[in-house]
Amino acid sequence: MHRGVITCRPDLPVVAVARIMAAHRIHCVVVEGSPIGVVTDADLAAALCAGGMESRTATEIAGLAATVAPSDKLTRAGELMVEFNTTHVLVVDARSGRAVGVVSVLDIAETLVDAAP
Repeated sequence: MHRGVITCRPDLPVVAVARIMAAHRIHCVVVEGSPIGVVTDADLAAALCAGGMESRTATEIAGLAATVAPSDKLTRAGELMVEFNTTHVLVVDARSGRAVGVVSVLDIAETLVDAAP
């Protein structure tokens, strides 16, 4: 898991979300609010192809975030990636309801490599 998340307001223009991703060299941005949403790099690509990206907001292109607890196993995050057809799962603290980290497919790949003989 990568600790910490980069967030944006729900009404932020998609172009501004893209700027955040580019500036931080990340592949997803958490959209503040309830339920927690996430804009991924794939969502940006889909928005570009759909057109009208200049007038759309983060909420309009965000997907519902798949979430795990900090105590969940990595395999659970992988299951949710498959179920939600995504490459990112948010780690959410049960007490606060806030995202505290992100698990990505690259985190899974690193774990597999580290565990290999």
